[in-house]
Amino acid sequence: MSVGTSPTRRKGRQAAEIRIGEAAATVTPVTAEKPKKRTLLNSGSFAVRLLKRTKSNTIVLSGLSGSGKTVLFYQLRDGSSHQGTVTSMEPNEGTFLLHSESAKKGKIKPVHVVDVPGHSRLRPKLDEFLPQAAGIVFVVDALEFLPNLSAVTEYLYDILTKASVVKRKLPVLICCNKTDKVTAHTKEFIRKQLEKEIEKLRVSRSGVSDADIANDYTLGIPGEVFSFSQCINKVTIGEASGLTGEISQVEEFIRAHGGLLGCADTLRIPLSCFVMKANVDMSPFSLILFYFSSLAVLVDGKSLSYDWTVSFSHRAPLALTKQVIVINDQFPGPLLNATTNDVLNINVHNNLTEPFLMTWNGLQMRRNSWQDGVQETNCPILPGRNWTYSFQVKDQIGSFFYFPSLLLHKAAGGYGPIRVNNREVIPIPFPQPHGDIDVLIGDWYSADHRDLRALLDNGTGLQNPSGILINGRGPNETVFEFQPGATYRLRISNVGLKTSLNFRIQDHLMLLVETEGSYTAQQTYSNLDIHVGQSSSVLVTAKNQTSGKSFYMVASSRLTDAELFGVGVIRYPNSDDFPSGPLPPGPQLHDYFYSIEQARSIRWNLSAGAARPNPQGSYHYGSINVSHTIVLRNGETDINRHLYTVNGVSFVSQGTPLKMADYFELETSKTGIFPDTPIDNGISTLNTSVINANYREFYHLVFENPTPVFANMAP
Repeated sequence: MSVGTSPTRRKGRQAAEIRIGEAAATVTPVTAEKPKKRTLLNSGSFAVRLLKRTKSNTIVLSGLSGSGKTVLFYQLRDGSSHQGTVTSMEPNEGTFLLHSESAKKGKIKPVHVVDVPGHSRLRPKLDEFLPQAAGIVFVVDALEFLPNLSAVTEYLYDILTKASVVKRKLPVLICCNKTDKVTAHTKEFIRKQLEKEIEKLRVSRSGVSDADIANDYTLGIPGEVFSFSQCINKVTIGEASGLTGEISQVEEFIRAHGGLLGCADTLRIPLSCFVMKANVDMSPFSLILFYFSSLAVLVDGKSLSYDWTVSFSHRAPLALTKQVIVINDQFPGPLLNATTNDVLNINVHNNLTEPFLMTWNGLQMRRNSWQDGVQETNCPILPGRNWTYSFQVKDQIGSFFYFPSLLLHKAAGGYGPIRVNNREVIPIPFPQPHGDIDVLIGDWYSADHRDLRALLDNGTGLQNPSGILINGRGPNETVFEFQPGATYRLRISNVGLKTSLNFRIQDHLMLLVETEGSYTAQQTYSNLDIHVGQSSSVLVTAKNQTSGKSFYMVASSRLTDAELFGVGVIRYPNSDDFPSGPLPPGPQLHDYFYSIEQARSIRWNLSAGAARPNPQGSYHYGSINVSHTIVLRNGETDINRHLYTVNGVSFVSQGTPLKMADYFELETSKTGIFPDTPIDNGISTLNTSVINANYREFYHLVFENPTPVFANMAP
């Protein structure tokens, strides 16, 4: 499958298929035989009197994988999140004083806590601990609640209908975790949604024959809409934040139901725990090994913090001075240089006189679209205010860029490069280059961005740009220094508004190795078309002998009325300051098919790993279970002014971001129906329209362009 994306061919058609898209050291439980009263055991130098307990003190932590159960376990035990955890494959189990009570004096009761893995194949382990449980904490990820609603409901339903829970009237705390995040759902919202889903599940399962029902009991009162108050056992809703240590409601639940050992009793602890304690006390080396094993399972990746101030500055990239958007007084803005799985925290201060948003072109905001920085997702950062974007570059590599997404600010600059590097354990599929060079090419308008915006608002399209910039500079102002024989990785991005560009270097060939975050089958090109929003990486090997020459780097416009050129300079040691002779030629200005065929020649490198050790792989496209086909056709219309449409609809923002309106269940979230196939009645409308899609389903998208101009569309 080709990963080189190109503008839709004149009167062409393209199709694509897309899918809508806890533990530190684990401890294997060792259960001692049930001791007889006043039995004495020896373990090294320890003698422990085990008294028969009269009541259970076991609290079970359950919930889906990734909900944060293990972080809660460590907060309860140590008062620390252990810097985040990975998915448990074995239960974490321990008997201890709650960390918040460890400093208290007097009679403090310990509790036995079991963190049961949430993976669907490991959930049967829950049945091993429920008969001894005094209470259940069911952990729900409040941040990713809606995508997991169905799975959460089914798991909770199964717990609430188990005989070991209902007969013994085990109290259940539904713990809404990660509530420190701005976009986390409230406990009231989660309660209402769970009750609605359980009601649906209860109705659907009541229609199944008794032989097919695995649950021991049914929920609720016949003829009444389900609520948790109808449960035989007490069900309460609480909030927590495992990472920040705000777990007071979980601790209160445990004190009420789990602190049931009196001080006169001697603690019943698995024998292996005493062996480990003895080793830790007797050998510092054992202590080192213990912590080393804990660190080995921490999530790799680090947290990177940036502080950016966005402001206007008067610059003259093409001789005419205009207001340019700079970041920390830089144009282009500073490099975001991260490694796979790093978390980026970017605090943006808006010193402009207008609202501002920043988006991260090409980065996959996996299950976290709230950080995407576009008008229908985020509220703008008001003048004089700031906002911190926080997201993880999860399982991705490649070359990208960021840019302002609001009020045509991109026409004033504000963009910059992004690199996401391989983890050290994942080799790149080519020799390590001598250096990385970010090359940002794009069209530039000398007119103020406000004037350009007014033209578009009045229905007048943008005319030809004033020129082409390379790294924010005009002709011959951007200079790159090459060392003879060295190989460089050039990360090229088209950061312009509308103009496709052809990139080439005089007397140098380019080996394409990566496009849009995917490694490509390595092919050599003398020039490359880079369309708006696209990024590609090429390897360029410097010459061994230049005889004092310097060389042109050229970015020329494609498919414009007149050909425009952006020119940079490559210099070698002791070479001339500027190249001599004509610029290296590129393809014919209006050769559409050259661009199309070049894009089709770009293929995935399926033998290379990217963000993970295994090769990038491929779907078996013929066997994908496509849920729905959507055909998107761009067009033009005149509704008081000239507008562009998709399936006859020209989008109009409603003011409140759609994601926010949907989250808060506002009336404005009820948008117009958007046709998923073109309507050929010749009628165009203005609407705030959204395509509805279901999580984890595959959608077949078809892009059609019947107009005589290039159109860039992406899902």
